Amino acid sequence: MLWVLHYMKTYKITDEATGEVWLWTAQELLEEVNRDRSSEWTDYTMEDLEDGLYDVLEWIEYTVDEVPA
Repeated sequence: MLWVLHYMKTYKITDEATGEVWLWTAQELLEEVNRDRSSEWTDYTMEDLEDGLYDVLEWIEYTVDEVPA
């Protein structure tokens, strides 16, 4: 049930190369991470975010910060 709380969180995403900033919900973040993948790709889920946001996002060139509610 904790994933429901995680689902409602908002994240500030900063592109480290350009400085561009976006505010995304957890769902939007997952959609971006999972988009345009091959058929072998296993989509990340809310449970994955709950288990460790930075494990999910360790390979991207963005800074991700949770925005306090």
